[in-house]
Amino acid sequence: MTKPSIDFYYSATSPSAMATTTLEDLIAAIRSDEYALKINRLRSTLAAGDDDAYAVAKKDLQAVSISGTCDGRRAKAIEEGRFVHSGFLQLDFDAADNVGWTVEEIVEILQAEPRIVAAFVSPSGAGVKGIARIPVCMTKEEHVAAFVAARNHFRAHNLTMDEACKDPVRLMFISHDPGAWIDLERSAMFEPV
Repeated sequence: MTKPSIDFYYSATSPSAMATTTLEDLIAAIRSDEYALKINRLRSTLAAGDDDAYAVAKKDLQAVSISGTCDGRRAKAIEEGRFVHSGFLQLDFDAADNVGWTVEEIVEILQAEPRIVAAFVSPSGAGVKGIARIPVCMTKEEHVAAFVAARNHFRAHNLTMDEACKDPVRLMFISHDPGAWIDLERSAMFEPV
């Protein structure tokens, strides 16, 4: 069985990918020290209260398109038939949207859910990124319907997902988390509703 490919971008402002990678390789890089210095600087900037500098510097972070690959530019890739879906859905649990929850508690809930295949601490250190299995989607509408299934599930746990993750070509920033978790043996999916 071939491993789904995801696009790797030099930064959030890159119009097209510089390479493709796999979820396994992404998690290995996040666990390693490859991005540690950059992420630690960002977290220090945020801890010092400089939100504006953090926002600017974050845009220079490498990023991936978890839900698939584009042939050429991301803009209109789905509408023009240049997007190949990976069967993965990005989940983003920001600290600001989930007051009262710790990063560890959110990761624990994600690990307990059989449709989640990976999770790691976000670049800020205050949120969590999760990766869910969904069917390979042929249209943006199918992807959004799978997002709604995941969102509704986590709402039942009083967790709020970032609504922007319903965009299949949305970029997700890399991070540094030695405890990043992955289990690709899981095959359960959030089915579109």
